[in-house]
Amino acid sequence: MASPGSDWPLRPRAPESERGGRVWGAVYEPLSSCPPSEGNAHIKQCAATAAAVAAPSWRLYTNREPLPLLLPQRTLSDSNTVYFFQQQHREERNFGDMQSVYQHLISLLFVFSSLQVPQLTEGCSCALTHPQDAFCNSDIVIRAKVVGKKLLRDGPFGTMRYTIKQMKMYKGFEKVQHVQHIYTDASESLCGVKFEINKYQYLITGRVYDDKVYTGLCNFNERWERLSLAQKKGFNHRYQLGCNCRIKPCHYLPCFVTSKNECLWTDMLSHFGYPGYQSRHYACIQQKEGYCSWYRGMTSRDKTIINATDP
Repeated sequence: MASPGSDWPLRPRAPESERGGRVWGAVYEPLSSCPPSEGNAHIKQCAATAAAVAAPSWRLYTNREPLPLLLPQRTLSDSNTVYFFQQQHREERNFGDMQSVYQHLISLLFVFSSLQVPQLTEGCSCALTHPQDAFCNSDIVIRAKVVGKKLLRDGPFGTMRYTIKQMKMYKGFEKVQHVQHIYTDASESLCGVKFEINKYQYLITGRVYDDKVYTGLCNFNERWERLSLAQKKGFNHRYQLGCNCRIKPCHYLPCFVTSKNECLWTDMLSHFGYPGYQSRHYACIQQKEGYCSWYRGMTSRDKTIINATDP
């Protein structure tokens, strides 16, 4: 049973109560008095409202003595009208069961939402990329040393602006003559990249928006000394020779090339994992016949042309 201070039972609007009506499964009947019902097992409530009384007195009638109850004031057009409310125990029990179900559903939704938010905010997923694809798909490719940083409060998570000292530009001369700042998301969960200050030279790739260079974890950014000699030569001049070729990743066997401009990339099948031998030592170069094949270039005596299936 609802507590006396709650909004149960609901009071009808004046027009409905004056003519007698059924509201929400309850029968309201205008009565001149409120006699207790004898021999009736169902609970009946009876209320008399006076306009001058701040907290009207209600009486709950059962088969025994009437019990006085104090409830908040209700304002009705006719203060002399007494309403008779009848509701069965089964209806009250069903209403309570529905409330319990709704509370459980809300609790489950809250738990699931709390579990999903970290998954959305605590991870950055990027596809594996061959360094040649990173070069060909970027607007800017430079070698630079990071000399400073500043957090810009331009959004809910902010943007990190790195000040760099550019050593060499490999791609992007037509877009930016000289790069002074690199922008990235301040949060790593949003794929923001972090650079060490005044420590290393980096190979940085990125995109240009509104004359600003942006990069992230899904771009190719690596310390220069960690690159292989073939990768350094690739960024210097060799990768640009293969931008008309397509490097096709092979994640499981069997896999095949489907056109003459494809090179099959099988590093993911090797037990060494990524980055593998192809990404560190080979470039996919288009030959005179129009076919693309892996090219390994180390020294003049070590240059070798290999076919598309032999890394």
